[in-house]
Amino acid sequence: MPRKISQEKIDQMRIMFDEGASAAEIAKALEIKYGTANSYTSAWKNGFDSPSEYKNHKAKERGFESHYAYQQHLAKEKGFKTWSKYQAWCAGKKGFKSHGDYLAHRAEERGYDSYYAYLKSKGAERQKRPLNQIFSAFITDLLTELDKSQRWLARQIGKSQPTVSGYASGMILPREDVQKKIFKVLGVPYKTLDDILAL
Repeated sequence: MPRKISQEKIDQMRIMFDEGASAAEIAKALEIKYGTANSYTSAWKNGFDSPSEYKNHKAKERGFESHYAYQQHLAKEKGFKTWSKYQAWCAGKKGFKSHGDYLAHRAEERGYDSYYAYLKSKGAERQKRPLNQIFSAFITDLLTELDKSQRWLARQIGKSQPTVSGYASGMILPREDVQKKIFKVLGVPYKTLDDILAL
């Protein structure tokens, strides 16, 4: 089972995942265990709503009753009594008391109180870019005109509401395939952002 984390962290993970960040990048950025980030991103990549749903599915494919049974089997194969003991050993090999300590160390190396603070700083920089500002205004204006919410748009394009909020705020530029979906759902002919910027 993934480590229990807040809904806010899950929403932040989803935003980063939709931006194309890897599980390792998400773990470092949000100061969570890599296993937790990997659990969520693997589930989303494979079309499952939750890590437990996906992991139990994979465990049954391997002939185990549950993901827990499979995990314990792996730990014993590596010579450890439990999976948590194995994880603790991995952190210790890197010279840290815990994986959390390791992530905090990496953030400090970059000159930030946390890696999340670094991401917020980068997001603020992106909001100043012309393309981000154009796409932000495009989504905001059309949603207002159509009397629709960001949550509605998120459902229509298969993204999370926090991700669409990132688009609307200018912090995130969606991939081109997602841009095309947004244009279609909002009922306007597709143009690349470079085309719009040139107008």
